[in-house]
Amino acid sequence: MVRKPGRKPYVFEAKPGFLYFRRGGKYLHRFTAPEGTEEFDRQYWEVMTGRKAEAKRSWSAAIALLRQSDRWAEKSPRYRQDLEPVLAYLEDKIGNHDVRKLTTADIYAAMDKNKHRVRFANYIPTAISMISKELIRRKWITTNPALGMEYLNVPKGRKKEHVPWPDSAVQKFRAEAGPLERLIFEIGVGSVQRPGDWVGFDWGDYDPSGTGTLRLRQNKTDVPLILPCTTCCCSSSQNCRMNTSSKVCRWTWIAA
Repeated sequence: MVRKPGRKPYVFEAKPGFLYFRRGGKYLHRFTAPEGTEEFDRQYWEVMTGRKAEAKRSWSAAIALLRQSDRWAEKSPRYRQDLEPVLAYLEDKIGNHDVRKLTTADIYAAMDKNKHRVRFANYIPTAISMISKELIRRKWITTNPALGMEYLNVPKGRKKEHVPWPDSAVQKFRAEAGPLERLIFEIGVGSVQRPGDWVGFDWGDYDPSGTGTLRLRQNKTDVPLILPCTTCCCSSSQNCRMNTSSKVCRWTWIAA
């Protein structure tokens, strides 16, 4: 095996088209870019120095742009909260990589590596697509690699059937719960909203007139809603007000 004249030190071609970084009798890296290209030089530098070179237009820089964008600001706090772990994952895995190098196949590979957590895996193309839209506007890339991707399905063996409480369990809880616990329960049952939305309720959102209503704005969709109160929710609200100090029972208790 002879090094080609003019070729960088430690670069050897094991067979036509297969270039490796070989030092101390060990193959440390196989180059995935053609010799003489910017990407080849970047890979060579990384192996030589043992450090990752961050591309000028890296995914870390792209994620920073997304967080500064109106697109990100317009999303609800709940939605941004769902995406933050995915953005952290992307920064860890490809933060130093050039945004132009990512392919649809790469994204599918990342999803497959996270198929044990399907919801997280399906957020990967969602996050990349959102970032890519910002990058296309800035002419960093010309196409969105996550466009039109298929999402993973939860395997049948891992699907859990939703089993609601039987009437006897509901009656037992209502009979034994304290005023505050009972109110939390009735808001959940009566509003049929996500627990993340309950923390936004205040006494001013409860209107006892008529049959009673609850007013809220969904965290994820940012949609304002006025919901009818159940009889149990109305009575529980009144009971909680009578049995709990106004400082404690502002309905923001759920966030504690």
